[in-house]
Amino acid sequence: MARPGDDDFEWNDFDFSDFDDDFDELEEATNPETSDDEADNTEDEPLDGGNATHGSLAQATSTSPASGEKPKIPCDLCNREYATAGWLSRHKRESHGISSEGPSKANSDNTAQDNPEDKLQKKASQASKPRKIKVKRPTSTYTKEDALKDGPELLIQALEAAVKYPPWHVTIGTFKTPGNTAAQTAKELLDTLDISQHTQFVGNLCGLLWDVIVSGDRATLCSAAYEHMFRQYYLLCSGKIYIALWKDLMTSVCKTPCPLLHQFLTRQVFEGLLRKRHTVDAPISSEARVASTMTPEEEQVVRYIAGFIPFALLKKYRKLANNKVAQLYVHILQQWRVSSVDNRPSTFLLYTELWINEVSRGGLFMVKDEVYLFFRRVENVVRSTANLEQLRQGKLSGLRDEIIKNLESSYIVNKYWCDIATAHISNEKVSMALLEAVLHKYVNLRCRAFADAYILVQRRKNSDVGSKKGEKSLRKSL
Repeated sequence: MARPGDDDFEWNDFDFSDFDDDFDELEEATNPETSDDEADNTEDEPLDGGNATHGSLAQATSTSPASGEKPKIPCDLCNREYATAGWLSRHKRESHGISSEGPSKANSDNTAQDNPEDKLQKKASQASKPRKIKVKRPTSTYTKEDALKDGPELLIQALEAAVKYPPWHVTIGTFKTPGNTAAQTAKELLDTLDISQHTQFVGNLCGLLWDVIVSGDRATLCSAAYEHMFRQYYLLCSGKIYIALWKDLMTSVCKTPCPLLHQFLTRQVFEGLLRKRHTVDAPISSEARVASTMTPEEEQVVRYIAGFIPFALLKKYRKLANNKVAQLYVHILQQWRVSSVDNRPSTFLLYTELWINEVSRGGLFMVKDEVYLFFRRVENVVRSTANLEQLRQGKLSGLRDEIIKNLESSYIVNKYWCDIATAHISNEKVSMALLEAVLHKYVNLRCRAFADAYILVQRRKNSDVGSKKGEKSLRKSL
C-alpha cells in the first residue's frame, strides 16, 4: 500500500481504513474545542471560521507501546468492551438510554497523566454527539408511485426500441443470429402484448428496478451512489426472481424466453426511470436563467474566486505536515491548478481567463476548466438565492443557511464535485469533509460581499437625507 513520501504513489491506491485517526486530528486542528453548550450554538458555523465543532468520529487511538494493539474501552454499566469511542457511545444510548459522560475537568487535570483510561473515557464523552455532515445527499422527489405509473409507457417504448435496434438486423446469409431472434420476438410482443392485462408484471419489474435505484441513496456522493446502484442492478439481472419473472410473462403469451431481449428491455426501462427521476429532481430552474444572464466579466471574476478558494485552503492544510488527510487535501488542491498556461490547448472557456491573464504577475492560482465549471455551478445556486429582490427588501437573515440548503439539494453541484474529486479520493467521508470546507469558504465569501452590497445600498439611500448635527464638515470629509 502506498504511503506519503513515496516517489511513485497514487492517492486512489490508498487504504483509507487507517485514516480515521488522522481525520480526527485534522478536525481538531481546524476546529478548536468548545463546550457542549457552545457546540449546540455553533454547530452550523463554517468549517474554516474556527467556530464549528464536529463530534469526534475517529477511534480511540491510544496505543499501548508494549502490545502494539489499540486498547478496548469498557462500558461502566455492563463491562462490554468496544474498540472505538463512537461504538461505546452508541451502545450506551441504545442499550442503556443514556449518553456517555466523561470525567470532570478538575479530575481530568489531575489524573490524565497517570491513568490513560481517563483519556479514553474523555474520548468517549466527546463522541457522544455524532458528527453532523453539513453537506447531504439531495432528497429525491420522484417516488415509487411515480415509477409504477410510468412503467407501462416505458415498457412500450423499450419494445419499440428493440424492434428498431440496428445491430439486431444484421444478417449472415441464411443463419439466424440471436439478435435476429430478439428483434422478431420484440415485434411479436409489440403486436400482441396487451399491457393492461399484464399490469402485475410491469409493477413487479418496476418495483425491482426502483429498489435498485434507491439502493444508492445512502451514499452522499453521486459516484458512490452510482457504483452501489449498478452493482445491485447486475445482481438483480442474474438473480432467480428476475429470471422467473420474465419466464412467467413469456409463458403467458406463448413465447419462447429470450434472455437477450429481456436484458435489453430491462435496461431500457431502467434508464427511462433514471431519466424521469433526474428530470423531476433536477429540472431546468432559475439556475439556467442565472447562467444565461451572467456576463463574461462576471464569469472572469468567478474564475478568479475559484482560484482563491483552493489557494486559501492550501495555506491551511500545508501547516499540518504530519497529517495524512491534510496531505491528501494538499495533493488534490494542487491538481486543480493549471500546470502550464502556455502549453494548454484552447477551449471554449478561454474568455473567462482574459482578465486573470492581464492582472496576473505569475502568482495567481489558475484553476482548470472542470474546477471552474464546478464553482460556476455553485455561483448559479448562490445567485438564485441571494438576488437583487432580497437586496431591495433587506432580507438578509437566514440567507447563508438558505444558500447551503440549496447547494445540498443541487444534483448538478454534487455531480461536478464528483468529477473533480473522486479521481483522487475513494473515501466518501474524507471527500465530503473537503466539500464542506470548499462550500463554506465560498459561501462565507459571497455572503460577506452580499452584505457589503447591502450596506452600500443603504448608504446611498441615506445620502439623500439632509445634513444632520454632528456630521463631518465638507472639508474634513475631503
